Amino acid sequence: MWSAADARVGFFLEADTGPEPLGRVVTKLDRYAQLIRRSGPRYPVLFWLGSEHREEHLHRLLPGQHGDVPVATAIHTSEPAEAVWLPAGANGRVPLAELHHADPRVPVVQSSALGDRVARDQSLCR
Repeated sequence: MWSAADARVGFFLEADTGPEPLGRVVTKLDRYAQLIRRSGPRYPVLFWLGSEHREEHLHRLLPGQHGDVPVATAIHTSEPAEAVWLPAGANGRVPLAELHHADPRVPVVQSSALGDRVARDQSLCR
C-alpha cells in the first residue's frame, strides 16, 4: 500500500533484476489475472526494471496480454514515488500515488477501509 493524502493505493511489485527472459516476465501476469478472477484486488502490477532498454522491450510485449491486469513500469535508477511509472499503453509517466488516475481499473482504498481491505487481500494471497 502507498499512502497519499486520504487514500492508499495498493500494488504488486515485481523487482526485475534482468536475467529472466521478458517472455517469462510477461507470463507472470497469468497469476495476477487468476487472482482478479477469484475476487482478488485489481491492484496494478508494477515492474521495476534495470534499464530503459528492458523497459521498452517489455512494453512491446504487453499489448494483448491480460488487459484485465493493470500494469506499469519504471527503472531502478528512479525514485519510486515520483512521476516515473509508465502504465501499459500510456504516453506519459505518473507518480505512484496517481496510478489510479492513469488507469480507472486501479482501486483506491480509503483510509477508513484500509484495515478490512488489507486483511481481505492477505487472505486471498495465501
